[in-house]
Amino acid sequence: MSPRITAAELAAARRRQAQPKREPGELVACFIDRPLTNPMNAKGYGGHWTKHMRWARTWKDAAWSALYETSRKKRDQIAWPEATVPKCVSFIAHVSREWDDDNLRTAMKPARDALREAGVIDDDKPSAGHEFLYSQIVDRTRAGKRGLEIRVRLRTSVDDVVKELRT
Repeated sequence: MSPRITAAELAAARRRQAQPKREPGELVACFIDRPLTNPMNAKGYGGHWTKHMRWARTWKDAAWSALYETSRKKRDQIAWPEATVPKCVSFIAHVSREWDDDNLRTAMKPARDALREAGVIDDDKPSAGHEFLYSQIVDRTRAGKRGLEIRVRLRTSVDDVVKELRT
């Protein structure tokens, strides 16, 4: 007799399989499987503030789920640093067309706030010492992956040197 699982258990197993593997030194690597939208440009998001709040809450919930799925079994084995320890957070958008950088940041804002609410980072102000990197991968094929990949690692002195060279 084969074991029976519920639809919710099957969906959770598929979400875990879709999560990216952590690279050495990374604290978090997760993928939110939902297409990015910018509330400033999308039809139906203008007008009342409750539409924007609903959009942001949906993205925050999806980010929480992805963080939970990736850290659920491994959290006991990893020594999570305090949220105040400076971290480098990479947001990688998987999109079907190239976005402007200002639209990209706006679309990823709820996921950034979810990291703060989850305790991965203490604050998202520049004075908190965390570095946020935004990039995008354009895949025009119909079967391409759409969503947001989040990778978090401790910020090192090398990151500071690279940042100084950029300026």
